[in-house]
Amino acid sequence: MAMKFAIETLPPYIMLASRFGLAGAIMYMILRLNKAEAPTKKQWRSAAITGGILLFLSTGSVTLAETVVPSNIAAAVVAGVPLWMVFFQWTIFKQGTPGIWTSLGLILGFIGVAVLVNSSGSKEGASALWGYLLLVFSSAMWALGSLISRVLDTPKSQFMAISTQMLFGAFFCFIAGVLKGEASDINIANFSARSMLAVLYLIVFGSIVGYGSYIWLLRNTSPTLVSTYAYVNPVVAILMGWALAGETLNMQEIIAVFIILTAVIAIIKENSKIKKSGS
Repeated sequence: MAMKFAIETLPPYIMLASRFGLAGAIMYMILRLNKAEAPTKKQWRSAAITGGILLFLSTGSVTLAETVVPSNIAAAVVAGVPLWMVFFQWTIFKQGTPGIWTSLGLILGFIGVAVLVNSSGSKEGASALWGYLLLVFSSAMWALGSLISRVLDTPKSQFMAISTQMLFGAFFCFIAGVLKGEASDINIANFSARSMLAVLYLIVFGSIVGYGSYIWLLRNTSPTLVSTYAYVNPVVAILMGWALAGETLNMQEIIAVFIILTAVIAIIKENSKIKKSGS
């Protein structure tokens, strides 16, 4: 919802470049002042890959999609990240064959996403459809980037890794904004207080606190456990979207959200049991 408010008066990619650039620069300077070791060339390349996938391809796609899709729907689609994680772990990273409940969860999850995407036809037609498809792409990229980040060479200080990822995310978003012609859309006089407060919130809580916590957890626990955030995000987003942004859900969207969350619960529950029995 904060991203939705931010892009009311700020161009999407330039907003993200400002958000990630300021957050990354603040973290990097504080770390270097505290004698944190500078990243190597290989670690900078790792940051470019992870930041490019997670912050540019994934978060950038969400922000662009939210120009035509409500924030509560965006959160519901992104809740499907655990589905993509299991799918990529199985197909790309060859980390075991899914069990019965996981397989059922994958099927249910993709059905739920299909139902949600189909509901776009009853809203704004083709303009909404590309936004929904962009959200599906975003959730897949977030899952892929999360898994890739676990195997790349990163600095000893995980917060240094986080700051460099945000700096590259900002760079890629800035280039995309310039190529998209967003520079000509910048008019400081038109920036609303709500948009500026939303950007400030995204810098502090969305980037430094939220993204920082997520990347730290990815390096210190299992992807399945980290993905349990998907239980909470859609519920919070739906309530906040209703309370503060006047967003609503039709019956088809409610059914789709229920299917997606059921699928996520099935996958996480089965994988949690496997992890416990193997520990």
